[in-house]
Amino acid sequence: MFSSFLYQRSPIRMQEALIGARERMRMALREGRRFRNVLAEIDRTQWLEPGVFSELQRERVVGVIHHASQFVPFYRDLFSKNGWIPGDFNSLEDIKRLPIITKQDILRDPDKFISRQKSGLRHHISTSGTTGTPLLLTENLSAIVRENAFIWRHYAWAGFERGQRRVWLRGDMIVPIEQSSQPFWRYNRPANTLMMSSYHISTHSANAYIEAIEAFDPHLVLAYPSSIGVLANVLEGQHRRYRGKNLRSIITSSEMLTQTQRTNIEGRFQCRLFDHYGSSERVAIIGTCEAGNYHVEPDYSYVEYEDCGDGTRAIIGTGFNNFAMPLIRYAVGDRIVGDVKDTKCECGRYMPRVDSIEGRLDDYVLTRDGRHIGRLDHIFKGVQNVVEAQIRQDRIGEVVILVTPASAFSPDDARRIVSNAEERIGGGTEITLEIVHAIPRGPNGKFLAVVRNANVQ
Repeated sequence: MFSSFLYQRSPIRMQEALIGARERMRMALREGRRFRNVLAEIDRTQWLEPGVFSELQRERVVGVIHHASQFVPFYRDLFSKNGWIPGDFNSLEDIKRLPIITKQDILRDPDKFISRQKSGLRHHISTSGTTGTPLLLTENLSAIVRENAFIWRHYAWAGFERGQRRVWLRGDMIVPIEQSSQPFWRYNRPANTLMMSSYHISTHSANAYIEAIEAFDPHLVLAYPSSIGVLANVLEGQHRRYRGKNLRSIITSSEMLTQTQRTNIEGRFQCRLFDHYGSSERVAIIGTCEAGNYHVEPDYSYVEYEDCGDGTRAIIGTGFNNFAMPLIRYAVGDRIVGDVKDTKCECGRYMPRVDSIEGRLDDYVLTRDGRHIGRLDHIFKGVQNVVEAQIRQDRIGEVVILVTPASAFSPDDARRIVSNAEERIGGGTEITLEIVHAIPRGPNGKFLAVVRNANVQ
């Protein structure tokens, strides 16, 4: 909606009316009776004891496998090839007979992973992830509703209640990138949320952002670590703290949160920070609880941990909620750090605990006017003919997008990528696209989606 001609050419009051209309539609679809039932269910299951959690997971895993073996071509063919029947899979151990799948497996033939069972309204989402490889995924309305319920459960962990004020400081293009004067935010009245552009934060505009947040005085801020981190750094440079009265918590997500960022953000905003990890593939969520520990949420998915030999464990997840495109034993590409602890947490939950999450530590692009642009995976949304991609910056005012193309990659795909980049980074930056055979990996076999040369300050 934000990139539409009508929205961009409308006055602020009309833009806020359009945002409100969209929000009311979203709430009608995602927060009705089904949502309330799911939220009540997971409010209960979060307190289960380990043995009960294991049985719940066994039932959900068996259900997903049975569905996939009948309705998903990839798994239907796999069962036929091996002479399996659904009844062969009745325990959590049985899942290990199935292969681990990766993003590349899906990219080879995405349609084979989509269920042929009719499940009503379906929605397509696109992601690029930490390796810059775009992937088109399908989910049904039931999956969207359940995902929203788990998000609201994490809001409750952070002490947020429905109807309270929120600030949204994430990846939506609230105002056009070429806009140079504030306000860089719009009010979403139905959600009581101040939606702020993360693309316009700079050392020059940071004070305006801070003052707008203080004036709105939210109970919760939802932000990328890099976005709220810039504001915390500005507060630190001014030797002051946030002056709002009601801010109770900040929830960060979509990027790796460092301990330095956490300490500085909590210190400057004088509230608790809750971190949330999830994936568009819907196979794992991990969130910090009231005691500050990271919990892998076992009523959302079944997660296996593959020892990487360096103190980290790869996340391999089987989602419980999306029967339109069920992914079983999917290797997300991210890792948890340390051992998995199953003892009772100080918060009262038995959900498995991990030390931290490794992955998604993307750099940001620095513009001539001092803006820090992170989470640029949006550039590749809607572009399917890319094997992998990386955004590099060696000089201020210049950005190079490295692309390893699929066979169907066309000049139109190239133009769309550059156009998306210009929309999010701004016309003052020279953007070029370079075709490469492969993108070099780091020691862990991955690469960052955004890399900025250390000399670009």
